Order: sequence, then structure tokens, then C-alpha cells
Amino acid sequence: EGKASLLEPKVGKGLTSGNGKPCWTRAKAINMDVDFDDIAPGISSLSEALVLSVALLDGEELGPPQSRDGSALTNGDTYTPRQPQTAAGECDGGRLSQTPTERSINILLRMQTEISRSGLYAANETLDDVATASLELLSVEYHLGRAYLQLPTHAPPATDGEGGDRIPGGGGGASASPAGLRRQNVARATECYHSFLRRVEQLGDGVMAEAALGEYHAMLDGEEEGEDGGGGRRGGARMNPAQLRDLKIRRFQRKKAAGRARAHLGSLLDRRARLGLAPDEAMEGHDGESLRRTLAVETLRVHAETALEELHSSSGEMEMLEMALRMEG
Repeated sequence: EGKASLLEPKVGKGLTSGNGKPCWTRAKAINMDVDFDDIAPGISSLSEALVLSVALLDGEELGPPQSRDGSALTNGDTYTPRQPQTAAGECDGGRLSQTPTERSINILLRMQTEISRSGLYAANETLDDVATASLELLSVEYHLGRAYLQLPTHAPPATDGEGGDRIPGGGGGASASPAGLRRQNVARATECYHSFLRRVEQLGDGVMAEAALGEYHAMLDGEEEGEDGGGGRRGGARMNPAQLRDLKIRRFQRKKAAGRARAHLGSLLDRRARLGLAPDEAMEGHDGESLRRTLAVETLRVHAETALEELHSSSGEMEMLEMALRMEG
């Protein structure tokens, strides 16, 4: 655990930094044992936890584990959790009564805690410093943002009745209005998306597209102007409808291109598995490690574009929610 491992650089598309160095040289090997038995029995690694939480958000049917070692990047892995048991051996109805979104949030919040506790990512780390197996874990805040936006707007109980476990989105009380609950969840999602984008930006050149980075910085500048009393829409500088439409089109094109690249890399990974290639055997310019790393980076690009899209949408929604709350008051 914590031992440095030398990775032979197999440079593929999107894997070189601005100075021509491969995007990883020496990366900390991660071998963490985690315990999720109280919220997701049977989960023994952060990667498995991510697979389960994403499947819950996407409404996927959870089946037996597949062959691809628990990565949430490839959309091909599923996991069947054991049902929580009480001391009497009966199913814990409190936790099972949670919605899939609420269960996913609990798992993702636990992952945040474990990652922070382990010191998995340092404040000054770039892409070169992050092991391939750890790249997917950078998306925890992204998926948390997705989850908060999926929460219902009714007021659930603050505890599950089985020891006081917190239910995500709870605590609003029976009198909390749908607009107030939605505002709270949109605010949480916005914070998560910003956290994710800051982390991806920190990785350096070759991760976020330059245009996406410019759009994000313009958004941050607009927020600062709003906080300073400059007015205008929250989350971005003032734009006319034509500019907004052009921005959306360019973002859609970037996201589509990254999605196509990710789909192609995923198909290559499937082909490697079908052909039974050894990890160090090359196919279309990639060995196994290089392919997984390139796929991880493309996935982060897709998530970054989606996060930008959601931040813009959430900005407009927050304005409408605040107006609704003023009318209620």
C-alpha cells in the first residue's frame, strides 16, 4: 500500500501533457480496504462502491459481477449486494425503504469520507501523479451532483427509524415547501459540480477541453460579478439568446465528440477481453493500461461537459425557485 509503481508510458490520444511528457510516470498504487457493510453489504472497494452508486442512479438492474474488474468507467459492470440483516436475521426494512437515489447518495458520501481520510489525492497533484485505477474516483462529486438533482421534492423523514441514520434530502420537516427542498438540492448539486470541475482543471492540460475550460472560467467570472452587485444571471456573464444558443451548440459538439471517443475505447476494451490479450499486448496503439487510462480521461471529459451543462441549467432554475419562495413568503 502506498508503494510507487513505474508504469511504462504507452502514449495514446489525449495522454500527453503540454511538455510532451506521458501523463503518468510514477503513480501511487492504491490498495484500500473499505467497509460499506452498514449501507451496502458486500462492497469491499471504492471501485465497487462507485459501480453500485452509478447503477442505482441510472436505474440499471443489478446482476452478477461481470468480467471487467469493477470499473465504473466502462458501463459493463454490475454488482448484486446482499440485503442488510438485523440481529434476528431479518431484512432491515428501514434502509431498504430508501429510494435508489437516496442509497446512491449515502454510498457516495461515504466514498468522499474514505477518499479524504486516505489522502488519495493531494492538493497539488496533476494527471501525471494519479494512478489509472484512481482516475474514476475523481467522478464521485460529479455523480453526487447528479444524485442531488434526482431527489424528489417532497419532504421525507429526517431519519430512517433504525438508529437515526440520515436520509439524503431529509430534515426539511413536514412544513418544508417543494420549492425550498428543491432549492436546497440544486444548491448541493451546484457545489458538487464545482468541486468536480475544480479537481479536473487541477489535473492540467489534456483533460478538460480548452473551450470547456474557457466556458467554466467565464461562468466563475460571472458569479463573482453577481456577488459584487453587478447583477445579471447567476453562473455566467450576460449573454444574448444567440450567444447562449451558440454556447450550447459548441458544448453539445464537444460532449458528442468525447462520447464517441469513449464508446470507441470501450469497444476496444471489449475486443481485448474477447481476444484474451495479455495486459502488455498492444492493439491499435494501446496496451491494456494505456487503453484504460485513455478511457478514464475521456470519461472525465464527458462528465466535465455534462457538469457545465447542469451548472447553466441549475443557475436558471435557482432564479425561478427563489422567485417562487419570495411569492410563498
